[in-house]
Amino acid sequence: METNKQMNTFFGIIYNVVYDTSVPWFKHNNEAFSFSRCNSFTRVLDNNDTPLYSVPHLALRSYLHKYTSWFEEQKCHYGTIKYVRSRKYFFFKLVNRNEFYSEEQKLQTMAYFGRAQRVYFALNRFAYLWKRSRSTASVTTDLYFNEIDETTDSIFVLYQNKTIFLFRMSELMRLIESSLCYNWEDDFVIVPIRPSNPYNKVQFKQHELYNMYFHLRFHTKMSIPTLFHLWFRLQFDFQALYLRHENLMTRICVRHFINTASNQVNILYKAATQLIETNPITQKWRIHPNFPRDKVVEKVRSYLYHYFLISYDLVSCEEEPIYKAKIYTGLVKMFRDDPLFGIINNVPCTTKFPPCVSSFTFDHTTNQPTQFIFGSNNETPPNPPMPIRNIHKRRKNRNRK
Repeated sequence: METNKQMNTFFGIIYNVVYDTSVPWFKHNNEAFSFSRCNSFTRVLDNNDTPLYSVPHLALRSYLHKYTSWFEEQKCHYGTIKYVRSRKYFFFKLVNRNEFYSEEQKLQTMAYFGRAQRVYFALNRFAYLWKRSRSTASVTTDLYFNEIDETTDSIFVLYQNKTIFLFRMSELMRLIESSLCYNWEDDFVIVPIRPSNPYNKVQFKQHELYNMYFHLRFHTKMSIPTLFHLWFRLQFDFQALYLRHENLMTRICVRHFINTASNQVNILYKAATQLIETNPITQKWRIHPNFPRDKVVEKVRSYLYHYFLISYDLVSCEEEPIYKAKIYTGLVKMFRDDPLFGIINNVPCTTKFPPCVSSFTFDHTTNQPTQFIFGSNNETPPNPPMPIRNIHKRRKNRNRK
């Protein structure tokens, strides 16, 4: 109901702009069942006989009438009013688009509306500063229990439930990203959660998220995270963020899982073995069954992110061949650098050769290779070869003839 009171205050300012007095509005606001079907504010507007001669004042009176009728109808049917801020601008655009208004009259109507906006924002700012000056700081440390200074640019002051909380902007961005992206089910189906204050579990409201964004943009040197900026472009609509940027949220989830998960996780080990077996070069590795799993995962961890994106269809048609080429070239280089990966040196080879492992022996007395019969244990051959000097004599005799 606090939001409804704030919006009623804004329309009280509009009433003051139109009629130069706000007494009837204050009087009706203090009555029982104000702004409802049984005590409608439209009756106050209809019974006001103040003559209005300018078109901008008539347009703002029509604006008041349309908004009040919608407000009371929502309150009667649903008990609570949603989308108050969007309806506030919707009705103004509807009224100011009248084809019978000249451009000068439209600009004047917008000027009156802008003046009411400035007064309304000034009152909100004054109320916020007054409440904050009378509140106490509940938390003055970061999430690692380090003392932080409120005057530092990287520190964000969150006022929530009459209490002040101090946060580092980097920690806030991690909290928001973890709530939106780090919760998943089978096959990395994202289950986003609305970001909340970790100290009291109160969800961040829209104006608090806006304050975080503008503090991050204008008071710090940090780069704004892509997901947070896209959420800002959607006016911090929780459902619209998931519908439009589910692919990006899933990518962030996959990257966080690969970077933080333990090497002993079965999902990573299975993905690592599949990545090695599907590559025609790395499949030459003979990884021993007893080889440590964590070493296998750590060996190819840098390529698991692209492999997961391709496996779960999270890349476009243009990105897929690029990622496949990166994986292939990286694994080939990895194989060339360590072709014996996966072999356990302490385990002896199971294949045994026969005792006669050489095809010949060398006799130093004759300087001739000695013939050898495979499978024979006799070291002296049955017919030893002729000495070298006898061979030379036979050649001389042949030449003489």
